[in-house]
Amino acid sequence: KNLSETEEMMEKGQRSWMDEASIRVGNSKFKPGKQLKEMVDSTDILGRPKELRKRIDNDGYVLLRGVLDEKTVLKARKVVVSALDSEWNVIDKKKGGGVMAAKMAGKSKGFLLTGYRPITHHKDVLETLENPILANLFAAIFEDTPTTFDNKWVATPQ
Repeated sequence: KNLSETEEMMEKGQRSWMDEASIRVGNSKFKPGKQLKEMVDSTDILGRPKELRKRIDNDGYVLLRGVLDEKTVLKARKVVVSALDSEWNVIDKKKGGGVMAAKMAGKSKGFLLTGYRPITHHKDVLETLENPILANLFAAIFEDTPTTFDNKWVATPQ
């Protein structure tokens, strides 16, 4: 039985984003189910680049889970969360739960950290952004050598 995250939450009696009347994205509001739908997980076709490319062409995206080692991603997330906490004091520490549970405090709109080198060029962040596993995946999907820019785009959720 392969359930989506939303279906799993519903089976457990938990509320999901689909239960909301509307969801704000930037300055716009969208209605779940009509304007917003759960993303299709493409992890099951990870080893089939031609199918991934077709999904990108059809849907405009692919959602892939577990491509990178969790420890690698956690190290990068820790760098971002620590900087947001120490530099801007915008991490809600009341809820606890460690790096993965870290959320923006109050009504923070999130941060766009484009080019903020202490974060974007930290070795742990670069290990995620420029990971050879991702480069090989992109090369297989797009049948060309991927390129990365020196300017990195790192954004935090709202």
